[in-house]
Amino acid sequence: MLQVTKTPTGLLLAAPTWLGILFLLMGIGLIAAVVLARTPRGQALAARVPFVQVRIATAVLAVIAALYVFYAGIAMLLASALFEQRGVIVSSTFGEVDRVAWSQVQRFEIEELALGRGRALYLILYLRNGDYVPIGVSGLAAEDSLRLQAFVKERIKR
Repeated sequence: MLQVTKTPTGLLLAAPTWLGILFLLMGIGLIAAVVLARTPRGQALAARVPFVQVRIATAVLAVIAALYVFYAGIAMLLASALFEQRGVIVSSTFGEVDRVAWSQVQRFEIEELALGRGRALYLILYLRNGDYVPIGVSGLAAEDSLRLQAFVKERIKR
């Protein structure tokens, strides 16, 4: 699930903020549930419900799942692609990944690629030096995709 937001300098392609916050809260909730289950009060509460048994292995798996969900929330909040008048800035969880000026871009296409985990739609910016910059657009609404493509098309110099 992605969305395109108009900014003063151009367009921002990112996951909705509420979704990233939701994932962060789910991760915190899972950690809180594990901590509660390890207390005497939590164990007494779990003993009342016949199908709930929190063992150490279950607690470890829940903590691992919580960390993964928490990381996904952080990634959703920090990963973005900013399409400006001067070029494109692609950021990920760990900072800026690519910075490309429109004068470097030869053409663009929407393609289905097998990058990372499985196949997904990408906006591919083909550069004049033969390299390319993939920007994930899977989960983007059709109207937003068309608006983003029109923005890119206006700025590519032929």
